Amino acid sequence: MALKAYNGEERLVIGMDCGTTMTAITYAHLLPKQVPEVKFVPRWPGQLNAAGDPKVPTVVRYDSSGKAIGFGAEAATNPQDEDPDADPGVLVEHFKLWLHPEDMRRTNNLYTAPLPENVPLSRVYADFMRFAFGHAREAIFGTIVNSAEVWDRLYPASLQLVLAIPNGWGNTQQTFMRQAVINAGILPAGAAMDQVLFVSEAEASVHFALAHMPYESWLRVGSVFAVLDAGGSTVDTTMYRCTALKPDLKLEEVTSSECVQAGSIFVDKEFDVFLKAKLKGSAEFNNQYYMGLILQKFESSIKREFDGSRDRSIQFGPPGCKDPTRGIRLGRLNVPNNAMRATFEPTVSSIVESVDRLLRRARVPCKNFLLVGGYGESSYLRKELQARLLNHDITLVYNDAPDKKAAAEGACLWKLKSYVSARAARATFGFKCATGFNILSSLHRQRAHCLVRGSNGQILIPGLLDVLVTKNQVIDVTTRAKETYHRTSSMKPRDLAAFRVELYSIDDENPGPWAETEEGDDIPGLAVACELQADLSGLLDAMVQEEGPNGIKYWSVEFDVEIDFGGTELCAALVWREKGQIRRGPVMVIPNSVV
Repeated sequence: MALKAYNGEERLVIGMDCGTTMTAITYAHLLPKQVPEVKFVPRWPGQLNAAGDPKVPTVVRYDSSGKAIGFGAEAATNPQDEDPDADPGVLVEHFKLWLHPEDMRRTNNLYTAPLPENVPLSRVYADFMRFAFGHAREAIFGTIVNSAEVWDRLYPASLQLVLAIPNGWGNTQQTFMRQAVINAGILPAGAAMDQVLFVSEAEASVHFALAHMPYESWLRVGSVFAVLDAGGSTVDTTMYRCTALKPDLKLEEVTSSECVQAGSIFVDKEFDVFLKAKLKGSAEFNNQYYMGLILQKFESSIKREFDGSRDRSIQFGPPGCKDPTRGIRLGRLNVPNNAMRATFEPTVSSIVESVDRLLRRARVPCKNFLLVGGYGESSYLRKELQARLLNHDITLVYNDAPDKKAAAEGACLWKLKSYVSARAARATFGFKCATGFNILSSLHRQRAHCLVRGSNGQILIPGLLDVLVTKNQVIDVTTRAKETYHRTSSMKPRDLAAFRVELYSIDDENPGPWAETEEGDDIPGLAVACELQADLSGLLDAMVQEEGPNGIKYWSVEFDVEIDFGGTELCAALVWREKGQIRRGPVMVIPNSVV
């Protein structure tokens, strides 16, 4: 669907997909009354593609002192290749895996090489993003007339950065990435929150897919389809229902999305295991040099071209390289078809299982799956997914544009024309609460020995879970969950203390009524998602005097905390009534941990 003329103020939108193996950046210079054009940043340092390769390896090389000395393709070159006495440093790759939530890393038994000593993950991200943004700025300058003047006019207040992130990332990872943007000097510390936006890779990819894949023949109001984004580390799958075509296309998620560790790097890891076993005991080829050459060939071309129909031969050396016992002749390593298939099998099985889970949850037929992402270019993956999903009557639709990175372009497109109007919760969210004891309630009588007295004299039963949204619940972007609170005091205070409350999450559609056990421990699986903080000083004039059930007078103020679960990131606001007027105030969302 074509972009429409832009009607807002001039600004610069930059979309970034910092992937596990590759990174890409797109941009759009928005001018009033002009149709925006999304462009890729090309010509990354060290990449000799005359047309301008839009993707750069997500790697950083550090020297022994912890200083970044190389990025992208240039970092892959070992300094000792030119100077044997040079400091080789440490090549840091796949560092995105360190940012994955702990449960995701634990479930998939991820191994990530340790970072260099005294180089924390926050510095790696800041260093790489500083390099990427610096190159992007130079590239953008080359396409805009009077670029210095435009930059001075737009930076920093009119710059918006959209980051594509895995479906499985939450507030903790978003907060980390926002700080990385600041640490990299891309935006100042005081930048407005909406200058750094987040969109899931799957949602970004649906905008890319609908811009590049013909859908007019099958997409109707009520149509259900899915986007399967197979990337470097994660494979994200989201199912959508079309709710409108005119005047604008509107989509809503059908159920919570899937995010599994089944990306292309895990195929590389399986091949690495095969190769080490194959070359074990070889005096000539069982070394880092030759294994590196073979792995590079596998990753750069063989992996994408293999379709499962025959053995593959990997050229890695001159004709004099031979070891017939290990399948090496004329500088070529023969890899049997069954061995090649085995390197793909764990990821293919994991992806199929995730699609099965998605379909079971959705409980609606879904015929079309749009396949995007770097791993989605694999001939074998396409062939196997089509065969193994045949029983679901699924058709794979894909776009043969290997020079594109779907999430990067989709991130920019999402900012220009967001199609998604409702999203499904990936977990159940709620607060711990206490409520007035009801002797007629069998549930309350179970915990009669746990009663407490509130400040107004009311008898309360604690440890309940007040659910705001349930897992898989579809939430409109305009809908906010609301929780009402009271702040009480025996005397009218001169000031109100800051408000703090922990928001909990649990991966269960029906967690039950209790947040705590009778012993006061959290129920299994319940975890703090984040803490909400707010300054209540503005509510002081809204306090009123009331009388409790035992005749005790006290001062009280009532306020609501509204939480937006339907957006791409968690947002909250304070709402209260004062002298007949509705007032609103900010609420800070503090992540549950620091990465």
